[in-house]
Amino acid sequence: MEKSKDEDEEIEEENEEEIEEEIVEEKVKLVECSNGKYIFSIFHSIMIFIAVYLSFKCREDKDKFNIIQFIIAILCPQFYIIYILATKGLCDGTV
Repeated sequence: MEKSKDEDEEIEEENEEEIEEEIVEEKVKLVECSNGKYIFSIFHSIMIFIAVYLSFKCREDKDKFNIIQFIIAILCPQFYIIYILATKGLCDGTV
């Protein structure tokens, strides 16, 4: 009987160690994923600010607010920036 209790305790300890290792591995994966998401969110936010700036700077009618360009600048900033640079340059006559 003594051997079986000792064996059971050893098996339980091994199982606990394996579970702890799995938990650590999962936490590492979550940190790696969250770092990528964090970097992308910062990049996307910067692109949104640039696109919104260009939507105000490159308005055809300086007195009117164009809601469609503003929404596109927020939702698809990368495409909007490329579009503005390709069609209007930096909005000061340069391409």
